[in-house]
Amino acid sequence: MNISPPVLSGGEWVRNIEKACFICKNRKALAVYSLDELNQHIRETIENEYPEALWIRAEIFAFQVNPMSGHCYMELAEGYARAKAMVWKKTYEILSRKFQIGTGMGLQKGMAVQLLAKVEYHIQYGLSLVVWYVDIVFSLGEKANHGQNRTNRDHSDS
Repeated sequence: MNISPPVLSGGEWVRNIEKACFICKNRKALAVYSLDELNQHIRETIENEYPEALWIRAEIFAFQVNPMSGHCYMELAEGYARAKAMVWKKTYEILSRKFQIGTGMGLQKGMAVQLLAKVEYHIQYGLSLVVWYVDIVFSLGEKANHGQNRTNRDHSDS
């Protein structure tokens, strides 16, 4: 996945450089943080803002089960937004079995899902979502909608 930085016109670059120069000249007014301090602050802010698990709806953009650890790693996507998600081994064993039985399919890349996850920020690894549950009813609805769209498209081709 390559996400390109926004393309800035010459005028935008100049304004950004002027802003940076102004900030540098007046840096006594700004606090200076070490990278570790900044990451600690981000972690504490996320912990305070999202103390409980929450429902998140996205598409599975990448999906992998680590054969050594048994943990499941996903990259979730919605539009330009991306987030890493992981499911611990024991949770994944239970979730994947229930999901397979409930939907007749396994979790996979390209699938729209609704997940119950805890938002976490690790100083070394950044933002991630620790998945606790996958909403089977949502996935069945998505599967039905997808099938209905295919049926409608097939009828319009005839």
